[in-house]
Amino acid sequence: MTRVAIMREPSRVYAAAVDKISHPLALRQHQRLRGIYRRHGYKVELLPRTSKYCAGTFTQDTAFIAGEQALLTNCMSEWRLKEPRHRSHLRRTLEKYVDVVGQMGLPATLDVGEVVKTDREYLVGTSTKMSYAGVRQIRKKLDLDMPIRTAKRLRDGMPHLGSGLSYLGDDYLLAHEAMEGYPFLGDYNVLWVPFDEVNGANAVRLADGSIIASEDAPCTVWELRQRGFDVETVNLSEYNKACGHISCLSVNIVL
Repeated sequence: MTRVAIMREPSRVYAAAVDKISHPLALRQHQRLRGIYRRHGYKVELLPRTSKYCAGTFTQDTAFIAGEQALLTNCMSEWRLKEPRHRSHLRRTLEKYVDVVGQMGLPATLDVGEVVKTDREYLVGTSTKMSYAGVRQIRKKLDLDMPIRTAKRLRDGMPHLGSGLSYLGDDYLLAHEAMEGYPFLGDYNVLWVPFDEVNGANAVRLADGSIIASEDAPCTVWELRQRGFDVETVNLSEYNKACGHISCLSVNIVL
């Protein structure tokens, strides 16, 4: 089985762009997360640091993976729209493992942080006409291995779908209480994360079934362990300050 996590360490530009971020601590936290992936059999592909784009360390948003294919995306934030011009390293790395079918065309945009992949469908959060256009391009350009179900953002200020929701396997979703109201939740078994554990609902299910969860969500971690999950925890305080989470820091490929 091929297991790959494509990651990029934060540059000093990242630390300077967000108030009160410690660059040395951010590097140590990133190293800790890489170590977890490696212990679970993943090859970590480390892209060169970028001083041009402060959000370049959040690699997840940049590529939609479907089976053995990938589509490079345009991020929704205006300040990330020029990134595709400088993704040659990402593209070359992806091409070692999957077929990169191309780049999403503007004005379509989609952050892959809005995507939650379950065992039977892709749940994709949509909030703008451009994000719907992004979904249409994904459907057109990729030979999808599962259907896409779109979920319109219910209220202003809601987090990315993937920030407030994670798939645990066996039809279980981990969901922050702020996500309540989405109709698709009725099709799954839901473990609810309390409001005060704001980072608790973003977790990563590894290929061996283990879960990477946030260290600052002790009640959620306890509940997962009580239900029999093997849980590794990580502190990502220096990424949480920029609304980043565990899944945001890697493009994962499992074949």
